[in-house]
Amino acid sequence: MKTVLVPINPAGWPFIAIFAVIALVLAYIAQPLGWVGVVLTPWCVYFFRDPDRVTPTREGLVIAPADGRVCLIDEAVPPSELDMGDEALQRVCIFRTYLTFM
Repeated sequence: MKTVLVPINPAGWPFIAIFAVIALVLAYIAQPLGWVGVVLTPWCVYFFRDPDRVTPTREGLVIAPADGRVCLIDEAVPPSELDMGDEALQRVCIFRTYLTFM
């Protein structure tokens, strides 16, 4: 059942309630506006989803944060405004995937 109904972060419930109330008010004012609220309320639910994360534990893996994908690991000199010196350091580039279905 958890694969169908992803848990919602508790901090999101007030926002979801606000979206639902606004959708009802908009539907009362004008039906087309109500449909906008009906579309935005599930989007708000999706935004606050809090699925259980399963992190692989094999040796030698680089794990990307926030559902991203590691797309490049190389060495690069940091920008001068960071005051980290002129020595090349290891850089990990992460591509953030916005739509992930777990």
